[in-house]
Amino acid sequence: MGLATLLLESPRLRWTPAFVTLLAYCAVFPTAVALLWQMRAQRYMSSARAALIFCFEPLFAALTSWLVMGERLAGTQWVGGALILLGMIGASAPGVQDRIRSPPLR
Repeated sequence: MGLATLLLESPRLRWTPAFVTLLAYCAVFPTAVALLWQMRAQRYMSSARAALIFCFEPLFAALTSWLVMGERLAGTQWVGGALILLGMIGASAPGVQDRIRSPPLR
């Protein structure tokens, strides 16, 4: 989308000090805070649980865009979100991790 904008339109930005400051703040601060929280939380959970949480990211993004931005989700998107949710519930069910683990190598 950004490449098409550059090729097909003539965007005009005024690179004022306020704009550059806000751009740097929005690019660096939220990313750094999110990564620090993520690394801190991953110390206290298994890699399997962290992977399950990361699988929820597209679901959270779609729901947030629906709730906050008022975007309309297609039926296939709702079905996809439901499948992600059902997959996470199934993967975190008691006893599933014991069946998935492979025997130790000898």
